[in-house]
Amino acid sequence: MVIIAILFLGDASSKESVIRGRNKPKTKITKPKNMCTLEPSELNNIRCICTKEKFQGATSAECWIFGPVTREHFIWGLIVKTQPYLSDLNIVASNQGYLKLIPEDFVQNMSLLRNLTVSFAVLEKLDKFAFGNSTSLEVLKLSKNQIKYLEPLAISNLPSLREISLENNRLQAVKAYAFMNLPKLTYVRLNNNNITRIDDKAFSSMSHVLEMDLSENYVCDISNLTFFGLSKLKVIDLSFNRITSLASSVFFGTAGI
Repeated sequence: MVIIAILFLGDASSKESVIRGRNKPKTKITKPKNMCTLEPSELNNIRCICTKEKFQGATSAECWIFGPVTREHFIWGLIVKTQPYLSDLNIVASNQGYLKLIPEDFVQNMSLLRNLTVSFAVLEKLDKFAFGNSTSLEVLKLSKNQIKYLEPLAISNLPSLREISLENNRLQAVKAYAFMNLPKLTYVRLNNNNITRIDDKAFSSMSHVLEMDLSENYVCDISNLTFFGLSKLKVIDLSFNRITSLASSVFFGTAGI
C-alpha cells in the first residue's frame, strides 16, 4: 500500500505540472517602438544608442549590428519612422557579413541626414545611385566595408556632399562616371585599396575637390587625362603606389600642383 500510494502521488504531481504548463501565460514579444531603445533580443539583433531617447527627438545615433540585416529588415523603416530628425548616423557591423547593403530609399527618406558612417560591412559593390540622390548628405564615410566595385553613377546626384571616404576597402579600379554631379565635393579619400587602374577623366565631375588621397594602392600608369577636371585640386597623395614616371603635363589645369 505504501508503494502504491507513492506512485499515485507522483503521478498526480506530474499531471498537475502538465496542467500548470498548459495554463502558463506565453511571453508576448512586441516589436520595438523606437530605434533609440533597441536592445538585442529574440526579435532583433541590433542595438542603437541615441543622443536623446525622446521619441522623434534624436539628432545623432549609433547602431551596432549583431546578426544578419537584409533589405527587408524592420530597422530601416523604424529609423525613418521614429527618428526622422537624425543628422548623424553611425552603423557598425560587429561581424563582417551581417550587413551587405544600405537600401537607397532609406538614405533618400532621411531628409535631414548629413553625416553617414558605415563600417565593417560587406558591401562589395555600390550600384547606380547607391545613396538615393540624397539632397542633405554632406559627409559619407565607408571605410572597412570590403567594397570592390563602383558601378557607373554609384556616387552621384548628391548636391550637398562635401567629403567622401572609401579608404581601407578592396577597390580595384576607379571607373569613369562612377562619381557624377557632386558640385560641393571637396575631400576624397581612396587610400589603402587595391586600385590598379584609373580611367581617363574618372574625376572629371570633381571640379571643386581640393584634396585627394590615393596613397597605398597599386597604380602604375597615369595619363595626361587621369586627373582631368580637377581644376581646384591643391593636394594629392600618391605615395606607396607603383608609379614609375610622371609626365610634366599630368597635373596641367589643376590649381596648386
